[in-house]
Amino acid sequence: MIRMVIMGNVQSQLRPTISTTQADKKAVAIDPPKCREYKRMTSKVMKNYVGDDFELLDEPLRVEIDIYREIPKSWTAKKHKQAVDREIYPTSKNDIDNLSKPIMDSATGVVWKDDGCVVELESKKVYSDFPRAEIRIYKISELTKS
Repeated sequence: MIRMVIMGNVQSQLRPTISTTQADKKAVAIDPPKCREYKRMTSKVMKNYVGDDFELLDEPLRVEIDIYREIPKSWTAKKHKQAVDREIYPTSKNDIDNLSKPIMDSATGVVWKDDGCVVELESKKVYSDFPRAEIRIYKISELTKS
């Protein structure tokens, strides 16, 4: 298993800009700068976890992503405690799939050859005083051994 922690607020995947190249008129999707920078930073952190000599994974994988969202500073102490105790969940903006996507994209070429090898994905989002993403990657072949 590979375990990683990416500290800070997770950047949600935003809609890309579609641009065409002059030469061959092909459409290209370009991530907004905030997404591009978040993916770049996340890839660097992941690279630090796996190291330079890491052989990219190219087999069926299970990925678990726990996203810890920042508790709004405007909340009362009571509401803050409820969020910490998981009595309140972050159900407003930033869908969980849009929060997971930049993390998955960041691992391509760093942890795995292609995110197509991820056959199981479990994500959750909760509140925390310490915003971050915790990622666990398992080889399916190692999970099924008894």
